[in-house]
Amino acid sequence: MSLFRRSTSVPLVLALGAAALTLAAPAQADPGPAADTVTKLPVRSYGQMVVDEANQHVFITESSNSGTAAEKLLVYNFRGELVKTLDDVASATGMTLGADGRSLYVAVYGGVYEYDTATLTKKIKNYFPWAGCDRQIALSGDKLWYTQQHSSGQSCADGDFELWNVKGPADNETHERDFKYAINGPMRIATSPKLPGKMVLGTDATRANPNPALYLLDVSGEKIKIERQRFFALGSSAAGLDLKDMAFTPDGTRLAVADAKGGHRLLNTSDLSDAAPGYQPADGAVPTAVAFSGDGAYVARGAATPGGGADLLVQNADPATGTQQRAFAFDGTDQGDEVAQRGLAWGEGGRTLFAVTTDAGHRGYWLRVLHDPQPMRDARFAGELAAGTQKPVVGAQLKINGRLERDGAAPAAPVKVTAVREDADGKHTLAPATVAEDGTFTVEDTPSRVGSATYTVSFAGDAAHRPAKDATLTVEVAKAGTAVTLAAPERSRIGHTLDFTGKLTSNGARIPDGQLVTVVRETPLGTKMLGTAPVAADGTFHVVDTPWTAGSTTYTVTWNGGGSHEGSSASATVKVGLRG
Repeated sequence: MSLFRRSTSVPLVLALGAAALTLAAPAQADPGPAADTVTKLPVRSYGQMVVDEANQHVFITESSNSGTAAEKLLVYNFRGELVKTLDDVASATGMTLGADGRSLYVAVYGGVYEYDTATLTKKIKNYFPWAGCDRQIALSGDKLWYTQQHSSGQSCADGDFELWNVKGPADNETHERDFKYAINGPMRIATSPKLPGKMVLGTDATRANPNPALYLLDVSGEKIKIERQRFFALGSSAAGLDLKDMAFTPDGTRLAVADAKGGHRLLNTSDLSDAAPGYQPADGAVPTAVAFSGDGAYVARGAATPGGGADLLVQNADPATGTQQRAFAFDGTDQGDEVAQRGLAWGEGGRTLFAVTTDAGHRGYWLRVLHDPQPMRDARFAGELAAGTQKPVVGAQLKINGRLERDGAAPAAPVKVTAVREDADGKHTLAPATVAEDGTFTVEDTPSRVGSATYTVSFAGDAAHRPAKDATLTVEVAKAGTAVTLAAPERSRIGHTLDFTGKLTSNGARIPDGQLVTVVRETPLGTKMLGTAPVAADGTFHVVDTPWTAGSTTYTVTWNGGGSHEGSSASATVKVGLRG
């Protein structure tokens, strides 16, 4: 048994779709789900899987439909550990639990075996002729039903199949059985405890019967009655029907069908019409399996996806309540990279999902135990976004701080939030910010114009969480502050040329090229504007003057500013004497 990787979820809305701002205490830490596991099954083929909630067992049949080799009935616990192997079964295909959960019925090549689920021992062998093909089994009301090939001389793909029921008390090794119905082509059957006396039967396309169909049957009386039927013509837009699996919702009102041609269909049980809304198709996926959680909240849809992508999707059972999906991609061929036909079952009220996976050549089979596979949890931005004590100015780095809360355990891979600034020039996408383990994050930006700027921070969801409602913060971006510094000497003399430097700097946006500063000289005899000095690209400039008046001479340099900058000025006083 080994650990395996969950895929990153596809936000479907694609990393997962579409939470508010009041200061909230951090959510209690979630201890996290148990580790997901994958176990290689000691089988050469696979028939079906059944979950026994009461005894925490997973039953898996090995089936080659040969009828000649001793094959296995495997029993695993909910941790994916092998508990027991029952190897006196051959071509064991269909399985079902009894209504009280105390019995497991297994369809084998020579009949139906009944096992005690508590002791894992065989109770009754019901011997019937072997037909050599996949034998389905189901309970409806108090009747046990199974399918059987009419003649071993026919092919499994095109032969005639029959529907029988087993009757009589479970007190001997051979029950009575009644033939009830026959049809051309392999039969697949499904029943629901909520629909006693009802059954849905599906057929494949055959040479004799080219249009596959689903039938809603009344099996409560002596004769079977067809209440509804729906044909899937191969020439129709629905491209026919290639039935791989089907399952009733726990309330019995709808039927999900894994159709390798038409996708995962959701049908109304009453008339087999398409339910609205239905399940979204998964690109490139060929459906193989479908299963509903026992509480009716979730549906798992399994597939083979040769081109890569999601092999398993988990979502709300009723698409009308939400279409967010949890996606799993099984990308290791040494652990199975697709879900096997009829390879899904739920346990623990929807907290554990069991999946049998295989490879394209069906050269091996693996049992995967996925803990806590619910489609999505909630996420939200807690408290308000804040820019701290810094004053937003044009061209200066601004840090927007926030905290993201995610319910339950977070995936190991770090997630990011995205941000957009909107100002008078439009919308500007900022660099994503990584969310720390405590949920905090910092979005960095350099605003480029004066005025209102609104920051919108978004979380698009991750492999286990829905998107959060966007958080916003509006700030007023001010002009960048500037400063003039002067490097004038302390003393000079009359008639001597002064040439000293200064520098114009900004605490924000770079000062544009080609700027001029004005220079004013103040002496005991008065004040005079000396003119302007050009500012170099590095912000430096020169003040050149020849004073002719003794005493304190003050030089004041001023820059008037611009659209993105405040103005500034500075003064320096030089003592001018008769001698140096």
